[in-house]
Amino acid sequence: MAQPKKKKANKSVTTSLIKKNPTKPSTSDKLTNQFPWIIIFIAAFALYFQTVSYEYVLDDQIVLTDNQFTNKGFEGILDILTTESFAGYFGEQKDILPGARYRPLSLVTFAIEVAIAGQNSALSHFINTLLYALLGVLIFYTLKLVMIPLNKKWYFTIPFIATLLYIIHPLHTEVVANVKGRDEILAMLFAITALMTIFKSLDSKKTLWLSIGALSFFLGLLAKENTITFLAIIPITLFVFRETSYKTILSSFALLFAITCAYLIMRYNIIGYLLGNGEASNDIMNNPFIEMSIGDKYATIMYTLGHYLRLHIIPHPLTHDYYPFQIPTMNWLKPATILSTLLYLALIISSLIGVINKKIWGYGILFYLLALSIVSNLVFNVGTTMNERFVFMPSLGICIAIAYLLVSYLPSLKQSWANYLSYFLVLVFVVGFTFKSLSRIPVWRNPETLNAAAVKVSTNSARANSFMATALYDKIQKGELSKAEKEKAITEADYYADRSISIFPEYTNGNLMKAGISAEKYKLSNNLDVLLQDFKMVASRRPDIKFLHEYFEYLNRNHDANKLFNFYYDVGYNDLYKTGKYQWALTYLNYAYQINQNNYKVNLALSQTYTALGNPNKASEFGYNAQRLRPNG
Repeated sequence: MAQPKKKKANKSVTTSLIKKNPTKPSTSDKLTNQFPWIIIFIAAFALYFQTVSYEYVLDDQIVLTDNQFTNKGFEGILDILTTESFAGYFGEQKDILPGARYRPLSLVTFAIEVAIAGQNSALSHFINTLLYALLGVLIFYTLKLVMIPLNKKWYFTIPFIATLLYIIHPLHTEVVANVKGRDEILAMLFAITALMTIFKSLDSKKTLWLSIGALSFFLGLLAKENTITFLAIIPITLFVFRETSYKTILSSFALLFAITCAYLIMRYNIIGYLLGNGEASNDIMNNPFIEMSIGDKYATIMYTLGHYLRLHIIPHPLTHDYYPFQIPTMNWLKPATILSTLLYLALIISSLIGVINKKIWGYGILFYLLALSIVSNLVFNVGTTMNERFVFMPSLGICIAIAYLLVSYLPSLKQSWANYLSYFLVLVFVVGFTFKSLSRIPVWRNPETLNAAAVKVSTNSARANSFMATALYDKIQKGELSKAEKEKAITEADYYADRSISIFPEYTNGNLMKAGISAEKYKLSNNLDVLLQDFKMVASRRPDIKFLHEYFEYLNRNHDANKLFNFYYDVGYNDLYKTGKYQWALTYLNYAYQINQNNYKVNLALSQTYTALGNPNKASEFGYNAQRLRPNG
């Protein structure tokens, strides 16, 4: 009879404990628990809501404004899913970038936008802002779930500080403020979701979470290829933050690997290859290492990786343009290259030691290194030396490492000054990052503000200077300027076009802008001599510029035939034939011939050009004409 009484007593004690410790938090506790989520969401939204009034800029034309598939709305979604991502812009698969691109998810969202509201930059920017704010909340939830913070105030935990630093980091302004950056946001959003749900599956033992994780990982891959780095990041996170078996870790890896293989097969069937089609691009704007030796290439890459690290701590100055030759060609004797290489070797070794010992700082560093690897140019050529948007995903690892330093390491020193220093440094980072982001975001307002900011930093980039000339040229073309404003804009645009060409003489867009701006100058001055002088400089470098030949048709109908003859002959013979550009020499000499077929020197030049091209019949024909027309004596 004693045993049942004992059970009754236990039941009574349990009931008493439940009453004293209710499972449901109080209203005040609920409100306190919501503070971090609210602060992170508001911080992101408040920073970037201003972009709702901004225009489409930069690569937005490739993915949205000039993309024939996205502009079909719902009807274009199938085309987006079954073609290379630039095909909708170019009309076909061009393979201009190494490895091509297959990132259909963001393009599908743009197509849906167009179907609902047409091309609406306000809506596009609002969606980017909302997605970024939601990403911040998701990152905080995931870090809190993964790390299970100790009993500290929520505002001084690694998950909160790391997420806050990430969400306000100035390096992210390019991704969020540029509509095209949605591919980065979606990739990070789904990659973090995959990480979170796989942990939920492990903790709850529910396969539904695992299924959601698998789907999220696949969607992340469809957003952008760098999601593939989570194939390593997720198992490492499991190892560091959970006492789980290697079998469980390998099972998670196997699932992600199977999804990756399925994605790569799908990508291969659509694009036709994985990493390349066997033909290296000879355009320096898409292959910045083409003129470098192997040693210089990797020295430059290591220098660039050091630049990334510096910008994570001191994000100034910032620019969207690191195209040739903003990043200088380096070698292995340069101190900056050596220092960066040694620093990364130290990071690799220390991160591996830290992860083996399950240290949060080691995890943060290794997260950064793994996420950066695919865009570092060490694995394969990504088409440019560097871009700030490339570290959108890796920067979370740096933010975790910084948060560990401020929240855990400094207070652990047990010195009176350590806590004050940690609070002070948190304040410095938060205030500094916020003010830098607030000053950087307005740069993305329109093409002119963006490029005006870029040329102040990217002074040695042919592309930045050319794009500034383009922005001014487009402004002139709108016809909304007074004569004085137009003259000022032309002068400024001419300066940037010349600057671009001086950096890279054969740059297509720089020469195109020089030709277009020269035509605008001619409309104001009507000075044919100045126009032909400018056109000669362009034609001698890039005789293939289509705009030149279109403008020649206009000039031939209405202008001084003698001046035009001399121009065509001079360019064709002296600038092109004598430099071995025989095919283009033929084109320009034929322009001269059409004006005056009875000129001795043009017939002779055509004979010599056809000889060089291996066409003896034509060479003889024009040689006979030259002999017949040869002046006496």
